[in-house]
Amino acid sequence: MMDNNPEKCSVCFNSYDDNQLRPRTLPCGRTFCSQCINNAIKNGQLTCPSCRAEHAATAATQFPINYGMEALIRKLKGIEVVPEKTLPAKPIKTSARGISKKLHSMVQEQKSSISSLITSCEEVLS
Repeated sequence: MMDNNPEKCSVCFNSYDDNQLRPRTLPCGRTFCSQCINNAIKNGQLTCPSCRAEHAATAATQFPINYGMEALIRKLKGIEVVPEKTLPAKPIKTSARGISKKLHSMVQEQKSSISSLITSCEEVLS
């Protein structure tokens, strides 16, 4: 089965982003968005939606971000990231809005992770 939309999660069909729909790679090699991974975790287990492999899991954040997928998406969108060694010596003024958006994204990801851990702890205690 060939995936014609690699920039989209094959479960929810939403485009990956840098927040709740961040692409994460499972040990079986498949990639899904953080939200779908969190939704699929049951009793400390995650069954891969594609190959049905079982993975121990409590939160999507324990799986690595698929940086290659993020780079592909940026390329598809025509957004290039300047390599660190080609940056000018003088600092570039970054818009507060850009920094704020990134910080908001990071806070949301951490909130999601903490919420998943709390849910897992409550399940173990009950």
